[in-house]
Amino acid sequence: MLGIVLFAFGAPAIALAHAPGGSVERRGGSSRAHGEEISLLLQRSAIVEAAGRPDAAARGYERILSLDPHQAEAHLGLAKLLLMGGNLPEAQRVLNSCVPADVPAQLQKLQLQADILSTLSRWNEAATVLDRALAINPNPRPEDYIERADLSLNAGLPTEAMDVLNRGIERLNNSVALRWRAVGVAIRARLTDAALVQLEQLEKMLPGSALVHARRGDVFAACGRNEEANAAWNEALSRIESIPAQERSPADQSLAERLRRNLNVASETAGSQGRD
Repeated sequence: MLGIVLFAFGAPAIALAHAPGGSVERRGGSSRAHGEEISLLLQRSAIVEAAGRPDAAARGYERILSLDPHQAEAHLGLAKLLLMGGNLPEAQRVLNSCVPADVPAQLQKLQLQADILSTLSRWNEAATVLDRALAINPNPRPEDYIERADLSLNAGLPTEAMDVLNRGIERLNNSVALRWRAVGVAIRARLTDAALVQLEQLEKMLPGSALVHARRGDVFAACGRNEEANAAWNEALSRIESIPAQERSPADQSLAERLRRNLNVASETAGSQGRD
């Protein structure tokens, strides 16, 4: 009690050394050392994880949580390692204990939660989690919308997948990557009109692109409009062949080979039907 009484009357703070809790300075120094140890352990865990030693990284995260049970970065790191190791119940338990302090940590937690649910084939629940992540993400990437759309596809909801991609296209200023993905989804789901709309926009963004015409042919072929498919494939092939051979990229050459195969198959099929 002596230290407390002296402090109350304006005596130097060092008098608190006589109090049962020890000195403010000593406790402050201990707290700083504690924080430095956690910081070093976080760095070390990240390094050994990158070096392919997940067990050592997990032990580091567990040590951190023994020092500070509320350390969000350690929760997230440990949950990720448990998920990668296939221990889903323990990964979920660790994730449930995580209380993110900022948006990046919140996004990491939501991503891990979606990954756990996806691993369990709980597509709709995972989609709901990623919707929450997209809502708070200030800088989403095309890949984020593609991942979210793929969950709808896995759940057998191609129209919902297209809606997700269109939201991403609008938000990300007409993303070419998302438009290409939307074309692929539409072909797979035989949403012919939706695919053609996307290709029309891509043609404006990528004038002269042989790939746009090639994909238009794919759309027509998928719905049995064979003459239109052949016309689009021929147009794509003509555009590639108009490029000097030495200037054609490997992608151009690969696409040209695919187009020739498609046209040959179409020709053989038409000939076979004619003989029948």
